[in-house]
Amino acid sequence: MVREVEDPAFGRPVLQAGVVPHIVEGPGTVRWAGPAIGAHTEEVLSGLLGMDRAAIAELRAQGVI
Repeated sequence: MVREVEDPAFGRPVLQAGVVPHIVEGPGTVRWAGPAIGAHTEEVLSGLLGMDRAAIAELRAQGVI
């Protein structure tokens, strides 16, 4: 089961996996396509991997991220 969801990055609807199991009377639905690619990069690098701002800035300067 798939649903069409508007995606501002593409400017058109995209297909997303729907909520399974689907209950007709239930409120479960796919409302958006999700965060943009890279939206959480800094959070992951700093929070999960412990990188400081200087190291992240260096990765950006090198074009890695």
